[in-house]
Amino acid sequence: MLDREGREAEARAALEAALALAKRHGDEAVAVVSPGLDFVLQGERAEVIRKWLLRAQSPVRRPLRARLARPAGVSAQLWTLWEGALKRSGAREVGDTLRRIHESAPGFLAEDGDMSATWQWLESKPGHVAVAVVRSPSGWVALIAQASDASHRNCWVLGISAPAPPFTPEELVAAISPDPTSASAQAAHQAMTHWARVHLVGPILRFLGHPPSAVLWVPGPDLRLLSPGAIWSGTPVSTSTSLELPELRHAPGRTRSTLVAMADPGPSATDPGRALGDHGRLARESLVAAARARGPVRLLASVGDRFGRAIVDDPALVRLSPASANDLLTEAAEHDVIVLIAHGSMRSAEDAALECLDETGSVEYLDVERLAANPNRLAGATILLLSCETGRIGERVAEPGGVAGTLMSAGARCVVAPLWSVHLDVAAHL
Repeated sequence: MLDREGREAEARAALEAALALAKRHGDEAVAVVSPGLDFVLQGERAEVIRKWLLRAQSPVRRPLRARLARPAGVSAQLWTLWEGALKRSGAREVGDTLRRIHESAPGFLAEDGDMSATWQWLESKPGHVAVAVVRSPSGWVALIAQASDASHRNCWVLGISAPAPPFTPEELVAAISPDPTSASAQAAHQAMTHWARVHLVGPILRFLGHPPSAVLWVPGPDLRLLSPGAIWSGTPVSTSTSLELPELRHAPGRTRSTLVAMADPGPSATDPGRALGDHGRLARESLVAAARARGPVRLLASVGDRFGRAIVDDPALVRLSPASANDLLTEAAEHDVIVLIAHGSMRSAEDAALECLDETGSVEYLDVERLAANPNRLAGATILLLSCETGRIGERVAEPGGVAGTLMSAGARCVVAPLWSVHLDVAAHL
């Protein structure tokens, strides 16, 4: 949990076990007469592969669960000791404190892999499916889960044969990152999504026999840079780093209202190029106007060291405080939809954050530590991030889920976030 390379090694070992088992059972299976499919496994064979895939996905979840998922029965005093041990990153201290936690909460951080929250989502509507796809040495392996009710939970493992993709993940980043709106960037992304749609999704849809009503998409490292909506064209799709969705946290009562929050570093920032300027103002105004169509709206806005009525002279609309991390969390508890216009930050692989602003205009991070101190502020909320690359997941197997993944672990019902740099006018329209 404390060692990034150790987590990666653990994840890769479990993934290699899953793929080796899939190949062994696939070689023994009856040949499948379906274009693009080498084999189909179900029953006990599929179940053991599912468990190894979940073990491969456990390391990516563990650090955030350790910080944000205080179990029932653990005292505030013991949890404070646990948070301090994690902060100091002393393996012995963390181990000793974890043993104390297990005395009252033996299941804390246990990786049982029962997918209980995922099965609930699959059972919530006929036709929902969960799909995880990873590259194997001989092709691709897909795990599909579907359920009509608790007594009809189905799991299949598919071996997919596909030609090599037109770009590696590194080549795709190099093609898109300089300017995602350029013709060459769009062509590269379109080529990759067309390949995935034809050679990965195509065989899966032929196997299912009909389009799913919605998809929980769990892409392997080679597929995380592709727009899920472009791959699953015409199908509602949500993305996760794991087939094991976080348990839905008890959500406080939320009224049907919207919080629009903007943290614009302003022209006096250390890097003037990060100022949002008129783009931020226009996005803020259009979002407030759109939100008013669905109910009450509250605005939390900072531009450098200016905030509140210094930006919008409407006390009924604007909160008279800066767009600081604490003010954002305080106000967020009152709304069911939260729209954030702010820069994202990835100070380390484990520490994704949103850049808020205090009353002096200095950057203040909304990070795991602040979320852990306010565990229910985002529970049950829908969050839209107009922040560059906040939906990105790294290309390593055990890479954390970035800003969006952190907010999901903090209890958000769902997060909408971009994979690439965003133009505010386009993002606001979306």
